[in-house]
Amino acid sequence: MIVRPPRSSGFSDFLCSRTRISGFTLIELMIAMVLGLILIGAVITVFLSTQQSYRLKTNFDNSQEALRFASHAILRVVQTSQSVISEDSTASRLNVDILGRDGALDCVGNPVPEGAIFRNTFYLPEGGDTLICEINGAGAPSTEFELVEGVEGVIFRYADAKDDTAPVADADYKPYDDVDAWGNVRSVRTTLRMRPIGGDDGGGLEVTFTSTSRGAAIGDSIIVSQD
Repeated sequence: MIVRPPRSSGFSDFLCSRTRISGFTLIELMIAMVLGLILIGAVITVFLSTQQSYRLKTNFDNSQEALRFASHAILRVVQTSQSVISEDSTASRLNVDILGRDGALDCVGNPVPEGAIFRNTFYLPEGGDTLICEINGAGAPSTEFELVEGVEGVIFRYADAKDDTAPVADADYKPYDDVDAWGNVRSVRTTLRMRPIGGDDGGGLEVTFTSTSRGAAIGDSIIVSQD
């Protein structure tokens, strides 16, 4: 008697082959998910860091540009002034009278009428952070212009050098209370300090520059630093 093994169908062979294929376990899937989340978190962190660096650089560049504009405006006004500084000036308020003549410009670049005297006043409003230039003259109403924003402080010091022929030394620059004779003042030293960038606890960008009236020896210097 011949006994033959039972013939297996193709479907049963397929089922057997499926049962021999092993998939991912739950632990493996969880590990893969954790690794994926770590990778995504790293990518997001790098992206946010890049965005923050870009914003800080943009703010820093804007702060530098603001300081350059403000210093240029003050330098030009003082250099073109006829009588350097008015005795009405203080530690935080600079008054400069400009006599209208060829090439004379006010703090915003407008020409001063021939023969007229325009007073340009630079100051920082109490509690404000915008450097203001106020223009008065020739019976016209005063006009205020906002020069730069984000200013933390401004300090003016004055040189009342008695010898017009001698160069102005660092020791000649004094607070306005210590000026002996305003008629001898022909140079001013300005310090502008910007607010910290990006919420930094350190100091903001700072610029210190000196300017001398036209007619006196002109020796201007600009020092930029960041604490």
